Amino acid sequence: MVAEERLVDLWAWRMKDIICKQERDRERDLSGADQEFRDRFLALEKMHLGAQEWHVALVARAVETTEEDCWVLNTVLTLVVASVPPTALP
Repeated sequence: MVAEERLVDLWAWRMKDIICKQERDRERDLSGADQEFRDRFLALEKMHLGAQEWHVALVARAVETTEEDCWVLNTVLTLVVASVPPTALP
């Protein structure tokens, strides 16, 4: 009877050890998957940052062009108004 109880206890301890080892392995696997996810997320963030920098450069160029166009348009309108004879003005 005592031998059977020891055998049951030994078996229970062995099963507990196996379960703990499986949990550690699973955590390590998840940790590896976690690291892979972090690496992929970091790469995606870098791509997003590059896209934002490109967008800022594009908007800056568009604003600069618009400002130049406004300056040209203002100059043209000033010349048109200046070339109108005074009798044509209301």
